[in-house]
Amino acid sequence: GTTASCSAAKAAPTASLSFSAGSAVSSLSVAYGDRVMLYWGSSNATICTPPSGNWSNAGLLSGSGLTNLLFTNTTFTFQCTGNGQTSPLQSVTVTVAANQEPAAPTITGPITGVPSTSYTYTLTSVDPEGDTLHYEIDWDNNGSVDQTLPAEYVPSGTGQSQANNWASVGDKIFQARAVDVIGGIS
Repeated sequence: GTTASCSAAKAAPTASLSFSAGSAVSSLSVAYGDRVMLYWGSSNATICTPPSGNWSNAGLLSGSGLTNLLFTNTTFTFQCTGNGQTSPLQSVTVTVAANQEPAAPTITGPITGVPSTSYTYTLTSVDPEGDTLHYEIDWDNNGSVDQTLPAEYVPSGTGQSQANNWASVGDKIFQARAVDVIGGIS
């Protein structure tokens, strides 16, 4: 007798990674500190490698999930194996815009007074990205920060008030700036 053998080729695994289900777009631009929804899938795969980039799919063969907050340009990759073969590496790139600094604070309060009398000034600023912020005041106009308001960051647009007095007669100039939680300075 004759012996015959037949073997069928096993299908190679495939992997997909995108910003939206079924999309073929491989790059996206987002604002500083945003998150992105990633979608991934595979076929003929038994395991997928832990992804690179600022996200985690916990080795799942398919699914979706948000990245962590993004502060730098990031490339995410995904690859699967199965049937003794490895899929081509899939990647998507997110370009992150630079942080925008908050607006210079508006300062409200009296513009005239008498020495050794306490006067209250209110500082208010808005961050274009809605980042939390605080205020830094240079009461003696010497270029260094004398006071930070408040100790913790507050929501964009939240005013902070502080009293101050000057002991001598004469024009008094002070400066204030807003600083967002990312480090942007007005």
